[in-house]
Amino acid sequence: MIDRTNSWLIRRTGWLYEPLRRWFADREGRHQGLRTSLNSARVPATLSGYLARSAVFAILAAVAGAVTGLLAAVVLARTGVLAGLTGPDWTGGVGAFVGQYRFVVVTVALPVVLASAFGLGVWWLRYSIPRRRARARARTIDLMLPHAVTYLYALSRGGVDIGTAIERLADSEPTYGEVAREMGMVVNHTEYLGADFMQALRETAEVTPSTALSDFFEDLLSVVESGGDVESFLLEKREEAIQEARNAQDSYLENMSLFAEVYVTVAVAGVLLGLILLMVIGILGSPTLSIVNALVYAGIPAVSLVAILALDLLRGPFSQFRATRTDIGPERPDRPDDPDAASYARRKRRYARIEAVRHPFRTFRSRPTAVLYLTVPAALAVAAALVWTGAVEPTVTALYDSPVAVTTLLFVVPFVVATAPLAAFHERRQRRLDAIHRRYPDLLSSLSSANRMGIRLTEAIDNTTERTDDVLARDLSSLNNEIGWFSELGVAFRRAANRAKTGIEVRTLRLIADSNDASGNLSETLSVASRDARTQRELVRERVRELSSYTVASAVSFLVFLGVVLIVDQFYFQEAVAVSQAAPTEGPELPATLSSIDVEGFELAFFHSALVQGLCVGLVTGKLSRGSVLAGLKYSLLLVVLTVAAFTVI
Repeated sequence: MIDRTNSWLIRRTGWLYEPLRRWFADREGRHQGLRTSLNSARVPATLSGYLARSAVFAILAAVAGAVTGLLAAVVLARTGVLAGLTGPDWTGGVGAFVGQYRFVVVTVALPVVLASAFGLGVWWLRYSIPRRRARARARTIDLMLPHAVTYLYALSRGGVDIGTAIERLADSEPTYGEVAREMGMVVNHTEYLGADFMQALRETAEVTPSTALSDFFEDLLSVVESGGDVESFLLEKREEAIQEARNAQDSYLENMSLFAEVYVTVAVAGVLLGLILLMVIGILGSPTLSIVNALVYAGIPAVSLVAILALDLLRGPFSQFRATRTDIGPERPDRPDDPDAASYARRKRRYARIEAVRHPFRTFRSRPTAVLYLTVPAALAVAAALVWTGAVEPTVTALYDSPVAVTTLLFVVPFVVATAPLAAFHERRQRRLDAIHRRYPDLLSSLSSANRMGIRLTEAIDNTTERTDDVLARDLSSLNNEIGWFSELGVAFRRAANRAKTGIEVRTLRLIADSNDASGNLSETLSVASRDARTQRELVRERVRELSSYTVASAVSFLVFLGVVLIVDQFYFQEAVAVSQAAPTEGPELPATLSSIDVEGFELAFFHSALVQGLCVGLVTGKLSRGSVLAGLKYSLLLVVLTVAAFTVI
């Protein structure tokens, strides 16, 4: 939570917090916008309490800034920096005063400036956080709203009244996220505050940060008050919500297009221009190698890290659903009162661990990052073996003498050994998830048709399990076994939802479980879920197709970077060095001398700039196109290997 702070700090500042809280309590009318943001962001704090705590943090930050400024002034004085400080000539007497009392002026001015900057900065940050969080919640609610309306529509078609459907949706927060929290506000108003259903809808519509959800509540209120057809209303709202989701995705894709252009311009073209300019300045005699190294080893990774974080913020609402556990009732049937039951459970857990060791690839396929426990030690062992056998010398001198060979053997080869299996298993897992997205709507349609013809859902699942041999076969088999094991369908479907890996599976299984508990009319529920899954499949396909085009753009931009670096290094820099070394040192025919330039250092920087750029471009491309840095590992590996091959051949 935003207002969750260290308890020790809260206790120590209580003497300051309480007077400030009372002072702000008398002036709450000036901060009604913040009150609205706090309510919309669901921050568990009163307005006066939040303002008082923000003021305490601002005061502490100002004190820290003043102390920092005072220490900085003392350091500047002891290092002699202040000795040459004078005021500007045009200031006249003020400048003379500053020059005469420079230490006093800096000792006073620097703490005041830093205290003001730190204090005002913390106050502004705390004041703006609820508004930004409310906006983020609004985006998330807008994107999840079509699924929530589909849920309400499916239960409504099954004969569940709208109030009960909203209560069930409010209990589905692990599945429907912020929308379920908003529905929970309606339930809380009716159950704990004594409001009727209509009043609860009206009050929730006033505080929700999502305009779309507010309009939904207002329209639902009108339909209920007039006695209209709620089912038809939900169907209409579902179509409207889907269209809004399409519009939001179009806006998101436009932002991604702009982001990709900015990233290529800054991180690729900008870095390339900077390298060339610094090289030319170095040829003219200025020491620029340290700046080049800073640009290569810090600048490129820093820009890429900022890009990845920015993509996280932009893509957050569109990220793949990560299932969390829900309340499924009993985990398993009651264990019989048998003394051998506990020992059997221990043997079963021990057998599961043994199977995990005997068949590690099963673990790697479900959790690709687990392969790093093997590949990282293997990479270190490969590097140690290369050093021990004398294939490479791990010294700075050897690195400067043979930059391509030493870098490849000491860094590139271990990097490939460590990350190639991870990239392979992640790609395998992603393809499985894509196959689920592709097949799931058809599966739901088949189950719906079978159930509509009078075949029970359990029999339809059993028949489908026997016929299918694709990625859904194991999930269906587990579901079928649990249906036979448990006495209630709801428990089996909720357990299956906890194992699911995609949002489509989780939402559908949860919807089936709730619909079965509420009405038992599963054919209509499956039909609605099938149409919803098909719509979401189309949206995901469109998003992946549009974003995948940026993969080509990123690859082309890197190839341009690599080609220009090779041309500059081989046909300009090295030729200029050769000409300078062959000519007289003070000859009038040369505009500059290269006698003092670190040739080996620049060549190493050129090679490493391409390697670092290839690694970072690949990771950012994966984050941009598929929303995961791990998805970019395969691009990074390809670009790094291509860089090594290019510098080795040319």
